[in-house]
Amino acid sequence: MSHLIIFLIFTLLLALAAKVAYSIIWVPWVIAHHYNKQGTRGPSYHLIKGNTHEIRHMYTEVQSKPMTLCHDIDPRVSPFYHRWCPIYGKTILYWHGSKPRLALSDPDIIKEALLKTGVWFKRMEPNPFMKMFFGDGILMARGEKWAAHRVIANQAFKMESVKVIIL
Repeated sequence: MSHLIIFLIFTLLLALAAKVAYSIIWVPWVIAHHYNKQGTRGPSYHLIKGNTHEIRHMYTEVQSKPMTLCHDIDPRVSPFYHRWCPIYGKTILYWHGSKPRLALSDPDIIKEALLKTGVWFKRMEPNPFMKMFFGDGILMARGEKWAAHRVIANQAFKMESVKVIIL
């Protein structure tokens, strides 16, 4: 009877180890390989922590320096993107733990993401600095609030409502 209990415990531990290895090793590798084939690159994935430590270090480094008086706030708001964009391109795959994130700057992809939010794209929670910078508008809204903002924004960009003033 004790051998059966030991065998069951061993089997459960083995199944748990396989599940953990699958989720933190295999799945991120497959995702990175998939995006790499499409030409989307980014910093390498680190087991369990992803790129979180690097990103946190970049924020700490930027916060320790005084802010300059200019309109170039990209290095302050998203230092990881500012540093990685010249290396990996405008679309960057990075990792929060074992979860992939895409940083986008291509206007066409951003437009598609804003149009299809909730269908294909799931937005991550913004950090407090981004929330302060962008406010509580369409870029940060979700669900019904996003839909309401989207209806209002759509009206502003229809050609019938755009007035042309000729001087």
